Amino acid sequence: MNTLERELEGLRQKQYRLERKQRKENEEIWSRIKLLEKINTSAEESGVDAAQKLSPNVQILANKAAQRRGYGK
Repeated sequence: MNTLERELEGLRQKQYRLERKQRKENEEIWSRIKLLEKINTSAEESGVDAAQKLSPNVQILANKAAQRRGYGK
């Protein structure tokens, strides 16, 4: 394999890693959006703040998930 082929292969691998990372980040963002939409829908349907209707355990789990994903920093 000559130098040009190795460089091309290296760039392809780098592009693949970047695309894989972007897909993972997008999955996290979309899951967060879906969760927020669900909470918002619950608030609209109930007429009260949806967070007040969530059990303490669910609130703790949602907060921990948000912290793992970097929200609130």
